[in-house]
Amino acid sequence: MTKFCDKCGNELKEDVKFCDKCGNKVNNINNSPSTTGTTYSCPYCGKTIPYSTKCPYCGKSLQNNDDAAKCGLGVIGIFLLIIVISGLCGFLLLIFA
Repeated sequence: MTKFCDKCGNELKEDVKFCDKCGNKVNNINNSPSTTGTTYSCPYCGKTIPYSTKCPYCGKSLQNNDDAAKCGLGVIGIFLLIIVISGLCGFLLLIFA
């Protein structure tokens, strides 16, 4: 029998104590997907879908990927730091040369 998380509606494996998607403690096993939340349009394919972590039509993940955004900001920050240091070194060479 398929089981679903009460909080996010994710399909659960047998004998789990926590949902592997949202971390919700599995107390009351729900045998149908969660109906909390409303339907909305998938940002990738535009189909109307129920609250879920994955679009059932196009298969794209609908979860926020904050780690990728943090990594991108880190790379941009390091790049800007290199530019500032290079500019400072060039300025000092002009003054003391």
